[in-house]
Amino acid sequence: GSGITVPTGTSFTITDGLGVSSLPTVTVAKGGTNLTSFTAGDILYATGSTTLAKLPKGTAAQSLVMNAGATAPEWATASSEAGKFPFHAYQNNNSSAVPQTTNTEWVVPAEHYDPDNKFNTSNGRYTPGETGVYFFSGGITMNDINGAGDMLYIKFRVNGDGATEWGHVRQGGASNSAFRHVNTTAVIPLTNANDYVSMWFYQNAGGNRLIQADHSHFAGFKIA
Repeated sequence: GSGITVPTGTSFTITDGLGVSSLPTVTVAKGGTNLTSFTAGDILYATGSTTLAKLPKGTAAQSLVMNAGATAPEWATASSEAGKFPFHAYQNNNSSAVPQTTNTEWVVPAEHYDPDNKFNTSNGRYTPGETGVYFFSGGITMNDINGAGDMLYIKFRVNGDGATEWGHVRQGGASNSAFRHVNTTAVIPLTNANDYVSMWFYQNAGGNRLIQADHSHFAGFKIA
């Protein structure tokens, strides 16, 4: 056969006549993407067994989720509702003697946290001013709930309505117990912007029962 000799110190260039722009797009079946360009941040995803598509990048703080039809990914902005209007109120000193054998609205006198001023320490009521679904927690410690028939009940009410009580729990008396503590939680929908939520209690142990300082609280925030 014949060969080509390239003298020392010279170069030899072979041009095939094909530029990058003239090369064919490689299909997915051949190991390619079948796409001709990308933008920074694009995400590839399959739309079929041999087809790919690209999802443009989202915006700051968005999350990648599945669409409503569960057919493709999409970007979504996290709900801004969760965590709105938080508050935490508490009993900062022992209360005066509380009523017995009657449902009583607890006027919680102090707050640890209430950046939006939604809780009123003068009446114990939380009024967020916005419809939605809210989470609440509460707990009361009271002295001398220790008789055989003694009971301490706590619950939440919307607008003071006793027809529907939320998170209603009770704790019976215990012999030789100086204090009883009752905790409760509830998820409550508020359907009117003027709705308020407050915490109520009932005890039948007798007079001279006090809500104990620093061991009794009422807290909540919006979740949806």
